[in-house]
Amino acid sequence: MTPIEFKKFIDAVKAILPLHAPEFDAYQLSAWFKIFEKYEAHQLFAVLGTLHEKYTRFPAIKELLDAIDPKPDHDAEARAVVDKIWTAIERFGSARGKDDKIREAVGDLGMRLVKQLGGWLSVCNCASYDDASTIKAQWRESAKAMMHIEQVDERRAALGLGPSHERQALPDSQPVFDALSLVNLKAVRPE
Repeated sequence: MTPIEFKKFIDAVKAILPLHAPEFDAYQLSAWFKIFEKYEAHQLFAVLGTLHEKYTRFPAIKELLDAIDPKPDHDAEARAVVDKIWTAIERFGSARGKDDKIREAVGDLGMRLVKQLGGWLSVCNCASYDDASTIKAQWRESAKAMMHIEQVDERRAALGLGPSHERQALPDSQPVFDALSLVNLKAVRPE
C-alpha cells in the first residue's frame, strides 16, 4: 500500500464516521501509515462497509486493526467446543467403536481437548450433571489455554524455534554447573 492510498482510506473513514475524527498532520499520518503499511489497500477498503455498523465515531487504531485482521475469540471457541463435547457425551456415552462419530461431532479442537483431558472414557467418567457447570468451566479454561499455547507455538515455529513445551537441553559438551564445587571443604571441616 502506498501513503496516498492510505490517505484516501483515512479520508473515507472520516467521511463515514466524522464524529471525533482527528485532523491528521503529516507526522501523525506517517505514524499511522507505519502501523497499517503491511496491509494491502484492498484489505483496508474492504472494511469500510462494516465500520459504520460497529462504530458511531472515528475508530481507534486497535479497532481498525481488529476490523482488518480479526483475531479469534478463544472464549467463544472454548464454549462451542465444550458444548460439542457435552452433547457428544449425552449422545454417544462412553461406548466403544464410535470414534469416527465422536470425532465428527466434536471436531479436531474437541478431540485435542479430549486427549489432553485423558481421553474419551476419562471425559465421560468425570461428566456429571450435578457438577456440570464446574466441569464445563474447567474444560473451557483448558481449551482456552490449549488454543493460546497453539498460537504461541505457531509464532515460535515462524521464528524457527521449537514448541514452547520442549525443554531446552544443555549441549553435551558443556559441563553442568556444580554448586558443590564452590564449597571450600577445608573451611567446613574442622582441622
